[in-house]
Amino acid sequence: MGLKKFFCVALITVFSVSSGVGVRADTLFDGVSDGDRAEVAKEYLAEIIEYIEDYYIGSDISTEELVEAAIEGMAHSLDEYSEYYTVEEYNNIMKSIAGTVYEMGIDFEIDEEGYPEITGLHEGSAASESGLRIGDTIIEVNGVSTQGKGVAEVENMITRTSLEVLDVKIIHRDDERDINVTLKPVENNTVLVEDVGKHIDLNEEYDNSKVGYIKIKQIADNTDDEMRQAISRLKREGKTKLILDLRGNTGGYVDQAIGICRQLVPAGRIIFTRDKSGNITEYTSYLTQEPFSKIAVLVDNMTASASEIIASAIQDSGAGIVVGKTTYGKGVMQSVVELSGYGYLKMTDSEYFSRTGKKINGIGVVPDIEIGDVLFVSEEDGYDSSRLRTALELLGYNAISDNKVKRSIGSFQRRMGLSVTYKLDKETADAMNLKIYSAVNNTDRTMFEAYVNIMSQDG
Repeated sequence: MGLKKFFCVALITVFSVSSGVGVRADTLFDGVSDGDRAEVAKEYLAEIIEYIEDYYIGSDISTEELVEAAIEGMAHSLDEYSEYYTVEEYNNIMKSIAGTVYEMGIDFEIDEEGYPEITGLHEGSAASESGLRIGDTIIEVNGVSTQGKGVAEVENMITRTSLEVLDVKIIHRDDERDINVTLKPVENNTVLVEDVGKHIDLNEEYDNSKVGYIKIKQIADNTDDEMRQAISRLKREGKTKLILDLRGNTGGYVDQAIGICRQLVPAGRIIFTRDKSGNITEYTSYLTQEPFSKIAVLVDNMTASASEIIASAIQDSGAGIVVGKTTYGKGVMQSVVELSGYGYLKMTDSEYFSRTGKKINGIGVVPDIEIGDVLFVSEEDGYDSSRLRTALELLGYNAISDNKVKRSIGSFQRRMGLSVTYKLDKETADAMNLKIYSAVNNTDRTMFEAYVNIMSQDG
């Protein structure tokens, strides 16, 4: 029989630690006190790294790379939210959730030699004011070559989260030059205020001038202030009710979410957290006068983390209702610690619970009005049928009471040229189902349900 290629000539199973006693890997911590375990582990890992460096014959790998790999492995062994970031990865993440970033203000393409060539200058940009021109090739930024970096990496090289002056080396008409570029701030708007009529066909029976719509795209380091400005704008416009859209919002800064809650949630607890030692921390709202008489929060299964804090606090406090699909269910928080010289470790260190003590993690925020699959109506549906009421509301009719349902059926029959019987006969049900099929494909049902509910409330 031939030997298999995966054999090991010398299988090493024993490493020593400072005590000089051989320690098998599966009994490394036997008899070691909790206080000494970290020290033993450190020496053990140091010997493994030394062994790899002495005997590994593959491609070169530095001590730094081995340490980073060890940290990354430890982070991945914790939970799905704990991660290790290199300095570059961490900086990129910070840029993505920064309220303000500082840019050169250029468009560029990678040329045949792998360098970024400027193809456009933004009006009033830092680049144009510093003397950069279309056609210039950027070969270095702060002494680091741009060759072969690719578009994303170059973008990261010329974008910062704080005001900086970049030393940019360029080739201009075959001449090499060094230019200092003082970056300019660019706002990353995370809060969008729009007319609710842009998203649904409004029901003429309601006074739509009283409803405001705010979309929070993500929770960045300036979202609290953006939300304050948005609320002030809506109040100046006379809005008394709010549709707050958190769909697709995967979270962000917890302190910003708390700040948003303090603008919408009545006085009392917002959430509370519990750490490994059982320590409880409460986050509280001090709001004495709510800005809106009713709030409808739109959520889906991508509404997560910090945005779930907002949804749960509004729901539990009675400030508003939640409409849509059950949220993601990320009810834990992570802290980020800088590892000297080795990047950053993000680690789950506490769990949070809603205002009334409900668990969020692994469960999510369950909507007050859940938007499931549309069910078509049949002639057997009575005036009190929730399926019939949903269908009528989807088609733009009022279905608050049995009497309203009856009148709306008559209105639908009249509009469709059917006999006006005020009853859901087979002919009417068939015609309504055709309309429902069309409406489902053209209507934001979550928005519509929120709108109908919020407009049916007093205030």
